[in-house]
Amino acid sequence: MSSSKENIVKVIEEAVLRINLKEDLEHIDNGVKFEDYVAEVIKQVATPYGIEVEQTSAQSFPDIIIGGRYGIEIKYTKSKKWQSMGNSIFEGTLRKEVTDQIYIIFGRKSEKKIESRFKKYEECLSSIKVTHSPRFLIDMDMEDESTSVLNTIGITYKNFKDHSDEEKSDVLKRYVKSQLKEGETLWWMDSITGEGINPKIKEYRQLYPFEKKNILIEAFLLFPEIFSNSSGKYLGLAIHLLKEYQVVSSSLRDNFSAGGQVTIVVNNTPHKVGKIYKKLYENSKSIEDKLSNLSIEKLNEYWSIYNVGTIEEENKLDCWKAIIDDLGGCLPGNLKPSLIFEEGLKAMK
Repeated sequence: MSSSKENIVKVIEEAVLRINLKEDLEHIDNGVKFEDYVAEVIKQVATPYGIEVEQTSAQSFPDIIIGGRYGIEIKYTKSKKWQSMGNSIFEGTLRKEVTDQIYIIFGRKSEKKIESRFKKYEECLSSIKVTHSPRFLIDMDMEDESTSVLNTIGITYKNFKDHSDEEKSDVLKRYVKSQLKEGETLWWMDSITGEGINPKIKEYRQLYPFEKKNILIEAFLLFPEIFSNSSGKYLGLAIHLLKEYQVVSSSLRDNFSAGGQVTIVVNNTPHKVGKIYKKLYENSKSIEDKLSNLSIEKLNEYWSIYNVGTIEEENKLDCWKAIIDDLGGCLPGNLKPSLIFEEGLKAMK
């Protein structure tokens, strides 16, 4: 008999039926034991079909290779919910010989029995969660398969798994961003190494001076709302520091604007302004240099909420100055943040 998809499905259906009818599975109390048990049942059922079955290693995806090119991933829970964390979106451990459909067999412990279900892998990928790296959330209770992550995006699993890691990340980040509610942001690693977010958290005040300066310059450019009077103007920056640098600060505002007012001379006229403008003045050259090296893509990502129009290489600086002037529009004597910036550039020459 052949290893056709029809026969593969018949084997899985019969295996799941046998598991559901078994009354004495009390000894199977964890995922490893359940996987071993399912692999043995699959082998028994597949033998009359002449279908080869291989149980893979613990670090491979999927857990079982059947018929040479199909896969079966095994999940187990003692919870009432038919949910489990799935594989990494990058699927770095995917066995290369698995070129066809992957299925899920999900077991839920219920006293001495294990209730089992199976589905196509992509039909139960309900969302994306982040542990040490972005992973699919498997939900066997999904009633409408069209609401699965990949169906919502409009891509088949077969096409998705052939994408590069960078392409997978970009596709799913766009999806997750489209689902964000107001006040939410994307907690996501940009690294495609599979190593995930650095688990070590650093306190801002423990950074080296050059690290603090780099963060200061980035803040001025990527989070111009820090020039505004909004009570939540440092929230985006705080999240950015945690995501990008694993840095936290209990007094982030103080690092930018503590110390009261200072006097800055602009066009030969002294003005009393907040401490943040002194930092803008003193770091104007570094800001200009940093901005010249930031990509249009990155600026579009961070400045999209400001409606600055089309950003091009030749107008990046003008766009940024327009944003900070709009946000910091309450300075005395019709003074604008961009004028303080320009005055700082003159002083550096």
